[in-house]
This record gives sequence, C-alpha cells and structure tokens, in this order.
Amino acid sequence: MTLPELPQLPRKYYPLAIGIFILLGAIGAAYYFYQQYRSTQDELKRLRSISVNTTAIDQQKILSDISKIIDLPTDEEPTIASVNDKSKLANQPFFARAENQDVILVYSNAKKAILYRPSLNKIIEVSLINVEASPSAKPTTPTP
Repeated sequence: MTLPELPQLPRKYYPLAIGIFILLGAIGAAYYFYQQYRSTQDELKRLRSISVNTTAIDQQKILSDISKIIDLPTDEEPTIASVNDKSKLANQPFFARAENQDVILVYSNAKKAILYRPSLNKIIEVSLINVEASPSAKPTTPTP
C-alpha cells in the first residue's frame, strides 16, 4: 500500500514560502524579547520600590538610634547623608575623624551637624553650622 502523493508547491512560490517562514520567525522572536523586556521592567520597578522603602526605614532607624544618645531637634527633619570617600573630606575639621559609611545629619534651622558612626552606635562629632548666605549672594540695589 502506498501513500497518496501530496500536491507539490510550484517552484515560483518557494521564495514566498521562505519569506513567510522568516517573517513568522521574526514576529515570534520579537514577541519573546518584548515579553522578556516587560518582565525585566516589572522586576526593576519592584526593586526600586523596595529600596525606597528601605531607605525611609533606614533613616528612621538612624534617627531612632541617635535620639537614644543625644537630644535631636524635633521641629524639623534633618538632611541625612553618608560619607562615601573620606579622603575627599580630610581637609575639613568636622570630618577629621570620619570614616566611610558614617552618617551626617544636618539640621538647618537648629544650625547643627552631627557625625554618627552606625557600626559603633557612637556620635563622632557635633558642630554648629552657619547656613546664612554669603555677602556676595545678597541682592544689590543699583544707585542712580
């Protein structure tokens, strides 16, 4: 018993058939990579939201830890920064004993700066700061 023969595609349609297969393959690949891109973007959004929340939690923990050691101003939120490269700050007296990963709290209204070392749970330096504008920054009135 022999199988019936299938109709043959005329040779003039071979390039069209190959083109259709290539087009379908390209569409499939584009869809796959688009799905990969979307899942990566969703993961990135999720990670960003976690790091923002972690930063807020870390700031509250730092403030809580420092407030156990020293009375902090309660009428304002501090600007919080950390020391990343102590060598760039070595020529400033406030940062003379600073180490990398130390935390700086700056209270503008209270004119106070605090250098805190979380690894030791210790305040390293407290200083008064001057946040007034320099005389050259004041507006001048022209005289006739």
